[in-house]
Amino acid sequence: MLLLVASPLLTAQDESEAPPMTVGGFQNQGSVTLGYRFTDIKGYRPQFLQLFDLQKGFRVQDFNIFGESQPGVNPFADTYSLSTSGLGGDPNPTAQLKVSKTGLYDFRVNWRQSYYYWNQNDTVILPLGFAGLTNNHDWATVRKFGSADFTLHATKNLRFNFNYYRTSNSGTLFTTRAPDFFGSPGSWGSYVRANPYYLFAPLNDDTNRFTGGVDYTWNSWSVHYNLGYQTFNENLNLSNVTSPERSIDTSTPITAREPLLGLSWSQSRRLTTPISEFAFTGKPLSELEWRGGYIYYRYAGPASLDQSFNGIAPNSTGAQTPYSVSQGGRATLTEPNHVFNQGLTYEIKDWWSASLDYRYSRFTSEAIGNFNSLFNGTTPASGQHDNVWRNGLSDLDLNMDFTPIGTLVIRPGIHLMKADVEALVDGVSDPPRTLRINT
Repeated sequence: MLLLVASPLLTAQDESEAPPMTVGGFQNQGSVTLGYRFTDIKGYRPQFLQLFDLQKGFRVQDFNIFGESQPGVNPFADTYSLSTSGLGGDPNPTAQLKVSKTGLYDFRVNWRQSYYYWNQNDTVILPLGFAGLTNNHDWATVRKFGSADFTLHATKNLRFNFNYYRTSNSGTLFTTRAPDFFGSPGSWGSYVRANPYYLFAPLNDDTNRFTGGVDYTWNSWSVHYNLGYQTFNENLNLSNVTSPERSIDTSTPITAREPLLGLSWSQSRRLTTPISEFAFTGKPLSELEWRGGYIYYRYAGPASLDQSFNGIAPNSTGAQTPYSVSQGGRATLTEPNHVFNQGLTYEIKDWWSASLDYRYSRFTSEAIGNFNSLFNGTTPASGQHDNVWRNGLSDLDLNMDFTPIGTLVIRPGIHLMKADVEALVDGVSDPPRTLRINT
């Protein structure tokens, strides 16, 4: 049951009401809606959370306040506004703050978060005794987004922009993994394929982006450039849920004799990149528009893996034998990204125009990793691998716009695409993963 109580904060002005409240040189008005949600759930509660995720308790359904200064009264701001929605028990709350001074600056802060929930009741006992009908992947996470944008109007044609953006993802995950390792013996493969285990995997990652830029307009031309820096951090830790733990594949009796006794798995990545974004548009002729841009990123940073696990598995003769494994890995990642685009639009007639646009993106990913493992305390293995992916994508669009009447637009066109994917392993091309697509 949902009970909402609406209460005005500062009533908006109309013909029969008093003027807005004046505080600090601003004429202020706003509203607020408060409430309390009651929930009564019968059945499988995780299914309700997955579909609706509405929590009981006090909530602020919406809050809005707006202020406007009389001209020349306040030297710092002309208008401000603060609005929120869905605070308290809703899956998608939001908030926004805006402050501006006409002809001088605009400042805006945005915040929102989204809750994600998935649980298919993996342990339910089915009438016919079937197992494995769910994927044993469950999560309860929250993704948060925040940004702050400041625009300074230096002149009528020149603006400076400063931006900060942050997103994070955290919460509880349950997933499955098969305990393989670097340098494992040939007999290990059948055990790994038969034994994915259900693991607890809390997640924590965040991205931070800082940019500064300039916008300049001259006649029919405008130029935009952004320069900045971005970071990405990810940490993931996995562990077994119970001990001893059986594979999720319970349809095969032998998995009951191959339990996982313990698992500790930690992996992390930290990537940083410079940011360079350039775009322009203009008219070299009155009938011709020219536009283009270039974007450059270069992610780079370390990645690490530390893992240990033990249990019971068949040895090379098929006998069930206790085992223990420890392994580690350290890698260096580089991911340069180039995106280039050009476009032209020619106005043949008032009702007829033609556009040609080309976009090329080049993405390369290289990971150089050093790995080592120790099997049963006596069999070490180590090695280095260099994996490279090169992806080139070209898009060409030719379109025409016909406007025979004001309410009808006819837009025929053609789209051509060419994709090249090249994979290298230790400097040698990998044919199964290397391909070319033309369409």
